[in-house]
Amino acid sequence: MTMKDDNARQAGLARLAHTAHRRGMEVDALNCFLLEANARRCVPPLAAGEVLPIAARAVEGPR
Repeated sequence: MTMKDDNARQAGLARLAHTAHRRGMEVDALNCFLLEANARRCVPPLAAGEVLPIAARAVEGPR
């Protein structure tokens, strides 16, 4: 799945982050996972400065 719209890219990565965190992924692994997903799925990819806060919000929220 390729995500092209800004909102779709952020929402899609947020869904991935929440799912991975619920399955036990911690923030460091989550950062790497989302950066890789961003590079592979988002056209064009979001900047790292936009991706890393998505991971942080996933970890802060409930599992």
